[in-house]
Amino acid sequence: MNIRYLFKGVKIDERTGDYIEKRLGKLEKMLGKILHYDVEIDMDKKGFFRVEVMIKTPKQTFRSEEISESIEGSVDILV
Repeated sequence: MNIRYLFKGVKIDERTGDYIEKRLGKLEKMLGKILHYDVEIDMDKKGFFRVEVMIKTPKQTFRSEEISESIEGSVDILV
C-alpha cells in the first residue's frame, strides 16, 4: 500500500497509522487498483482533527475530508 502522509502540527503513533492503513485497505474492494493514497492530518484551534484523503486510481481521483474529535473517527466517516 502506497500511502503518503502530511502532518500539520500533529504526530500519530504506530497504532493510529496501522488503523488508517487497515481502514483504507477496505476501499480497494470497491475501487479496484489504487495507485496511491495521500493522507493529510491537522488539528484546528478548537482541538478538532481534520483528515483529508485523496485516492488516485488509473482512471479517477477521489477526495474526501472530515473533521471530528478524533483521527480514528474522521477516518471511519471518510471510508
